[in-house]
Amino acid sequence: MSAQKRNKSRVNIYIDGEFACSLEAVTALECGLRAGVEIDPAKLAAVKEAGDGEAAFARAVARLSRRACTRKELERYLASKDFSPSVVTAALDKLAAYGYIDDAELADSYVAAYSDRRGKRRLKQDMSRRGLGDEDIERALSSVGDQRDAAYSAAEKYLRTRAFDARKLSAHLASKGFEWEDIAAVVRGLEKGEDET
Repeated sequence: MSAQKRNKSRVNIYIDGEFACSLEAVTALECGLRAGVEIDPAKLAAVKEAGDGEAAFARAVARLSRRACTRKELERYLASKDFSPSVVTAALDKLAAYGYIDDAELADSYVAAYSDRRGKRRLKQDMSRRGLGDEDIERALSSVGDQRDAAYSAAEKYLRTRAFDARKLSAHLASKGFEWEDIAAVVRGLEKGEDET
């Protein structure tokens, strides 16, 4: 057993002088692994899985400390770090039990943060891309009411730096995910120079 050069919190385990696996140092100590200790392959596999579980959990927590993630995003991230599916599932279940990941809450906060500048179609698309389930998305979107004021605000912001062009403004509002009836009403109102909201 020897400490890794790049990551001092992990150790390399050798059996008969050949590399077997790497573990978190804490896991190795908890399992009583040290130089000269005999261990059978089945126990080593169980210890490695426990160590990988701790490492996966730590990586996921570090990721969550930077920004909120959906369960699916964390699953993809941990899988990209070569953790086994069982380790990934165990780490995600542990995170959910601690309340660190909650897709329903994330959907609600996403809608609250962006519904004043994005239409329902765009919100749905963005949340789906992040891996939120249809049920969570639909429930969160049910709280969004009429979006004509939001479409009008998005149009005003767009027109601060551009000349009025009904076709380009319509395309811009469509890219923001607003419904066509809201887009048409806003564009007509701006063409007439009056607010129809």
